[in-house]
Amino acid sequence: MQPHSRETLLIAAREHYDRLWQLITALPDHGRSGTFHFTNPETSVKDVLVHLGAWQQLYLNWSQANLSDQPAGSFRAPIPGTPRIN
Repeated sequence: MQPHSRETLLIAAREHYDRLWQLITALPDHGRSGTFHFTNPETSVKDVLVHLGAWQQLYLNWSQANLSDQPAGSFRAPIPGTPRIN
């Protein structure tokens, strides 16, 4: 079920975040530091987390600009393979 209010969205986000960390901590050490065997740019757990963090930062910047009535600028996806999150 999709959240229909800010409160249910925050609750759902927290539950999914907790679930993600439970999955990661349940992995054996070699699973957390190893690579995936498929053809995506994200080849490890670290890569996936950096990718998610970059998209979250992109959303937060867009949201902050929207809330302050500033133009958000053009939509620019994070550059693949860039570990920095500003």
